[in-house]
Amino acid sequence: MSERKLVPSIQHSLTTSDSSEDLSITNAFLERIDVEGDFVFSQPTRESYLKEFRRLLIFCSIKNKGFRDLTYQDSQDYVRFIKSPPEALISNKKLPANHPDWKPFYSPLTGASIRQAIAPLKSLWTFLQRTGYLALNPWALITTKTNKVRSESALRKLRVVPADLIKAALKYLEHSTHSKKLNRQKWLFSMYLYTGSRLSDLIMHQTDSFQLTSSKGQSFWVFNHRSKGGVFHSIPVPKVLIKELKAYRNSLGKSEFPETPEPLVFSLSGSNGVSHRSTIHNEMKDLFESISVYVKETKGSEYALVFKKASTHWLKHSYVSIALDVSDGDIRRVTDLARHADWKTTKAYDHSELGPLADITEKIAESLSGN
Repeated sequence: MSERKLVPSIQHSLTTSDSSEDLSITNAFLERIDVEGDFVFSQPTRESYLKEFRRLLIFCSIKNKGFRDLTYQDSQDYVRFIKSPPEALISNKKLPANHPDWKPFYSPLTGASIRQAIAPLKSLWTFLQRTGYLALNPWALITTKTNKVRSESALRKLRVVPADLIKAALKYLEHSTHSKKLNRQKWLFSMYLYTGSRLSDLIMHQTDSFQLTSSKGQSFWVFNHRSKGGVFHSIPVPKVLIKELKAYRNSLGKSEFPETPEPLVFSLSGSNGVSHRSTIHNEMKDLFESISVYVKETKGSEYALVFKKASTHWLKHSYVSIALDVSDGDIRRVTDLARHADWKTTKAYDHSELGPLADITEKIAESLSGN
């Protein structure tokens, strides 16, 4: 069995539900293992699902119902509950779930966040039906507006950091006074920028995910990546990323490449690997805030807003968009590089047609101004 630490049980972190049977079956769902003895869900996925199950169990305790008692009307009520939770359940502090002041919400959920909250419940109920724990699946009847989802998806594809701003960010990282924190931030930024990884990938993978290989006499490095769905991809990475990995490890007093696998990201002291998404998320948001100050001074406030809004997923989008630019729109190869199942997904990141349209709008303005 995998030696990765189990997610703390819901019973340990939630005391408002008296349904021990529901708690037990939910933990059984989260801690399932496959035929090889590994967890079906990755650690980050289990933590993400656990957050949604805590919210549901609190809702059930308010309704004084167990899982078997929930109806379609309850599922509708739950959507309203997470869309507008009671004030007493909202906190602006991110605390461990076993902390006495822990609250299940940081803010009301909207749009895509609601859909993401319902998805784990649908998955749990499918499991509960297959195990014979219950028969009715009230979540299966919840639908979303396809056009709205497509529109939101299209807008997300536009959440990229333009190449000139990425260059500014790299310049900031290169010339800032280095510290343990900045060394880690520089490594994180490089990793997300040059691999198009997701937030949790740096927790899921270790140093042995990088491998030196060759093809037709050319040597190069690859990042052996396993996606959320367990699909394996071998992604070529530039030499500069390996250089950044070595520099980061050297800053911690560690060998450039260990003989046995080690974490890709360590605590600031270098004693332990980082195991929580929130640590990396907060670190990157802090970095983006610092970069936004630098960009505001060098380029202007309108450019600084990009980094104020940005997240690691913006770098993933940028990775795909820039790959399309430098490959002259080679959709097939960039689709492989981006780990997309369908080339149409990759095509949505192609903004090359916007450039000529921007030229036209500038000419329109010139013709009207008489210049």
